[in-house]
Amino acid sequence: DDARNALEVEESILGPRQGIGNDILDNFGPIEEAEKIEINVEGIEDASAIAEATSLNHLSMNVNRISPDLRYFTTLSELVDLSLSDNCITSLNGVEFLTKLENLNVDANRLRSMSPLGDDDCCCFLPSLKTLSMRANHISSKHLPGCLGEKSVPNLQVLSLYQNRITSLPLNFLHGMDCLASLDLGRNRLHDEKSVGKTLSTAQVLTNIVLSQNRLK
Repeated sequence: DDARNALEVEESILGPRQGIGNDILDNFGPIEEAEKIEINVEGIEDASAIAEATSLNHLSMNVNRISPDLRYFTTLSELVDLSLSDNCITSLNGVEFLTKLENLNVDANRLRSMSPLGDDDCCCFLPSLKTLSMRANHISSKHLPGCLGEKSVPNLQVLSLYQNRITSLPLNFLHGMDCLASLDLGRNRLHDEKSVGKTLSTAQVLTNIVLSQNRLK
């Protein structure tokens, strides 16, 4: 049944801040066989019940209060699309379990780094990831991985780091990202045009680059 395989909760139905946390999911009964869940209702803090939905391909929990990382989603090994924009996430820890993930949206959270993506010591490998959006976070150059693509996301096609706190890019940041076609670095604090150019030149098929609203000279 469609009702069983796709659960959706809209704020217009529940009203703001009603059914917080697991109460929303409990209303639907068993969710083990659900393939798509969209719960975009402001106020959810505890998403632990989602762990039971092990057949999920698509999960959207935007505009909630989920924190501090992706611990609630580590059992969702079939996930292809995950959208968690406008939450309170401070770390991507747990993403390493989502090896089938193709699209990840963590816009407007509280992330200060891309870890564990590209980490030297405990790097996670997401071979299926094609789109990664981390717009409007607090990511600084200090916490950018020295080499993102080769170690973590070799098949990434779209990367957005719009509106962060990036002042410079590691020379090999894009090395190994042979599929990257679109990169958005707009509204950051980049200032050295020559240095940025050297980094961008390592991406072989990059066709769309956004550098507006920086301090490039």
